[in-house]
Amino acid sequence: CSYTLPTDSLREAFPNLKVTPNHHKVAKQFAFSDNFYCDSDASIHGHHWMMGVIPNEWVEANSDVSKTTKLFSKASGRRFPGSTGSMDPEDFGEIGGLWEALERKKLSFYNFGQGNETAHVREEWLDTATGAAHGVMVPMQKALYKNTSHNFAGYNTNIPDQFRMNQFEETFTEKWILGNETMPSLISVMLPNDHGAKVRPEDGYPFPHSYMADNDLAVGRILHFLSRTKYWKNMLVIITEDDPQGGVDHIDAHRSILMMAGPYVKKNYVSNTHANFGAILKTIYNILNVPYVNQYDVTASLLQDFFTSKPDYTPYTLEKSDTRIFDADKAMKKYNRTIDWRKILKGPAMDNELEMRANHYLQQGEKVIQKQKQ
Repeated sequence: CSYTLPTDSLREAFPNLKVTPNHHKVAKQFAFSDNFYCDSDASIHGHHWMMGVIPNEWVEANSDVSKTTKLFSKASGRRFPGSTGSMDPEDFGEIGGLWEALERKKLSFYNFGQGNETAHVREEWLDTATGAAHGVMVPMQKALYKNTSHNFAGYNTNIPDQFRMNQFEETFTEKWILGNETMPSLISVMLPNDHGAKVRPEDGYPFPHSYMADNDLAVGRILHFLSRTKYWKNMLVIITEDDPQGGVDHIDAHRSILMMAGPYVKKNYVSNTHANFGAILKTIYNILNVPYVNQYDVTASLLQDFFTSKPDYTPYTLEKSDTRIFDADKAMKKYNRTIDWRKILKGPAMDNELEMRANHYLQQGEKVIQKQKQ
């Protein structure tokens, strides 16, 4: 989903301001689709589709899209699914999704940010070191848990995407450049601040569009960084979003962003092939020689028109953001000064339900019995 406001104030203040210079540059230097549609209407469905897990009847019937949920109400009620692919037994497909398909094929993968978010969380910047304060404790899929960064900042628009990029670059360098490990076959990175949020001029976000500028800078940084590693010669980078909510397109409400970058991606190319999440997954499965997971993968388009047999290894060069719309130094200031990020390493285990619940209730100012009843 996304947070949107009229753009008149921004256009009036800065008529020639570029909000997304890196997205535009990637589209021109590499390739993008003008015929891509999200299968989803909102985040709660989008994260399922994007990870190859089809939202079933239970998800559709129990999806909560209002802002009135009271997690701590004592009234009886039903469970509702969250915005991550298959975190509940009710919506976990027998054959799984992307992660399980890779595990069955014994292919290496690593995840930054996907699968550890839930619906209805507190998103103040000071809540937790790695993202938002969760109102419920849910398990992560077995295949995903052991291949996920447990330090990477999850969904929380109060945390700059620049901080996430710092975390990504540090981990990538430590594990796959300076370390003894080889880069996995697939890496997933979530950069959520294109979602948007309220203005925070004191933190470098003077407009709602500032969050998109933050995200754009992070997209530029990730390509600038990856295209200068030893892995670039065999790399494909796919850029998309989980849903079009809040940003209805003039062609279709589901039409959204799909870009590809890499040495074997055509230059300055516009794909007209009808594409969706199934098409992205089908293309990934074909590249990695992984069997299709479901009928939506089988029947989707194969995005082979994006590619060329003549590689161009030219690296991508970052376009810096305009500080009038997003000030990265100001956004990162509080994280450099007020938080000891070494404490992350001393945090509780992600699956320690009792401790996590206790900590969350304490943050909410609630009294909680921290000793489990016998």
